[in-house]
Amino acid sequence: MAKSKFKTKPKKEQLMHHEESKKSQHAQPSVNHDTGLKATNQVFKTKMDSNNIGAIVANETEAGVVKDEMKMKKRKGFKEKKKVTGLSNWAALCSAWKKDPCARKTHKVKKSDDSKDEGPPAKKAKPDIWFDDVDESLLESDDETSKLKKKKNTDKSSEPLPTSVESLVKKDAFQGKTKCIGMDCEMVGTGHDGEESILARVSLVNIYGHCLYDKYVKPREKVTDYRTAYSGVTKELIEEKGEPFLKVQREVSDLISGAVLVGHALNNDLRVLFLSHPHRDVRDTSNYKPFREMFDGKMPSLKKLSEKLLGVSVQKGEHSSVEDAQAAMRLYTMHKKKWEKALKDAYRLRKKINAKTRKKKTEEELELSD
Repeated sequence: MAKSKFKTKPKKEQLMHHEESKKSQHAQPSVNHDTGLKATNQVFKTKMDSNNIGAIVANETEAGVVKDEMKMKKRKGFKEKKKVTGLSNWAALCSAWKKDPCARKTHKVKKSDDSKDEGPPAKKAKPDIWFDDVDESLLESDDETSKLKKKKNTDKSSEPLPTSVESLVKKDAFQGKTKCIGMDCEMVGTGHDGEESILARVSLVNIYGHCLYDKYVKPREKVTDYRTAYSGVTKELIEEKGEPFLKVQREVSDLISGAVLVGHALNNDLRVLFLSHPHRDVRDTSNYKPFREMFDGKMPSLKKLSEKLLGVSVQKGEHSSVEDAQAAMRLYTMHKKKWEKALKDAYRLRKKINAKTRKKKTEEELELSD
């Protein structure tokens, strides 16, 4: 056989060429698809950028206009005209006169000459102040306050010093029962040489010094010493005016129940009456610390206290239970604020100490139980 003039490629090379052509045909559409997506995205982005640029330019122009308007308003003589709504004769006239219809003149009103003669304006009355749970007898009336003001305005040299017993009583004041009651008792002696004491007279006064109760008591034992030089009690007075002890005891108990009891050496008075009173409601002038400090810590007598602090001499000769009760009450009212504050502070301190001791006891009990 005769050989062909043209050289033919081997079979392997033909197969490789055929496979490469197939691969190129399959890969061509995918490349074209990716390029199309990229192109569309680029177009969309350019459109969005153009829109944003337009919005920014519009905002900047609006801001510039606003700034220009603000500058115009800041200039001197610039006034914003008010819009006139509706049609009227007034609006037509203003437009003809070239005036603002909204602007109206205001004229100052001149005061008449009569106002000058009237004097300064009257001051407004202050409102009344009221408190709850206050004893009405402790509140002073308007007449009493006006009298006190008049006394302050007068010269001090013209004011008499309280040297008489009458100054212990506040005249024209409430004469009934008050929250504070002063008490004093007079006693007589029984037994050998009259050493033991029994009740012979009891007197009660209110916070203003007015007498609430004053009675003599019939003795239940034989009296060996009436102590008339000091007590002022005689056999005739007891026989004429004396009343049974139990009756007087009941009446006194009803009067002082729930009240603040004021007096001098009240333990002696309560002992002869066979009565007791809550310790928190007792105000004894013989045990008040500031009064004791004036006499080197010793118990002062009512006579010395009234002379030093009140300028009143009591118990000159025969004692009067009414005067003694009035003097004790006056001493209490003079120092009432400080006295009550000291009692409150002492009560709070005692309460704290008791709470601490209870806490310690409970802790010790828990430790022992563990």
